[in-house]
Amino acid sequence: MSADPTRFVIIGNGAAGTYAAEQLRKLDAAAEIVMIDDEPYTLYNRVSLPRYLRGVLLEQRVYVRDMEWHTKNRFDLRLETKVDQVSF
Repeated sequence: MSADPTRFVIIGNGAAGTYAAEQLRKLDAAAEIVMIDDEPYTLYNRVSLPRYLRGVLLEQRVYVRDMEWHTKNRFDLRLETKVDQVSF
């Protein structure tokens, strides 16, 4: 009988949350990794926003990771989802 995969839940889809997900995937290829963020966007470079808003930078250059990347790496990304509490 095989054990259920380890489940990790990461609150936040920013640089730290994405890095944590990448490292967990390296350590456990079978893990279930859920990422929850209240924003409607995948990871983007906040520093690039002013240049994008001025029309100097294309939108696709602002995003660091897209949904395809999350799917390919088997990250269950739940956008526009607010975490109210955490129970262990």
